[in-house]
Amino acid sequence: LMSNVNSFSITRHKLKITHQKLIENLCKKLPYFYFDDCAYGNFEHDLKTDMHPYFSHTLLNEEGEKSEHFRKFPWIPIGEAIGMPNNIMMRAHMTLQYPRPDVFGVAHNSHIDQPDRKHIVALYYPNKADGDTFFFDSDQNVIHRETPERGKVVVFDGSQYHSSSSPSKTTRFTLNINYYP
Repeated sequence: LMSNVNSFSITRHKLKITHQKLIENLCKKLPYFYFDDCAYGNFEHDLKTDMHPYFSHTLLNEEGEKSEHFRKFPWIPIGEAIGMPNNIMMRAHMTLQYPRPDVFGVAHNSHIDQPDRKHIVALYYPNKADGDTFFFDSDQNVIHRETPERGKVVVFDGSQYHSSSSPSKTTRFTLNINYYP
């Protein structure tokens, strides 16, 4: 998808079934940690409006520290599937959002994962959920919505503002990977 008006670009990819099953199984066994807001964690930010709590497990942080669960994930096949087999990851975490029908369809706080670094974002959806990922232009207008589908990976420029949204019926898992360009 490409728009000349806002230069938004996203590519979609699919992981092999064996990798889909592995990641789906792993995401259900990870220990998760609570954060006040899914975009800004427990920190204040100018774009932080309403609170959208979530749970996250950091697999790889910005300092290069890895969770004990990191090695269990199929990182090389993910990189190959999205056409970035040689790109180095700078950060990876799995998120878990419980159904919140009261705010279904409402975009969470928009953000850029690594605001001070050039990066590429890959969002992998381990399960089907109805909480879309929203994409915004520089004026914070919604320009695209992407519905999570099991096995789908969306890849986009890390300078693109985006946000999750709460599912209404099922738990929403997302594997968020930030790569160096």
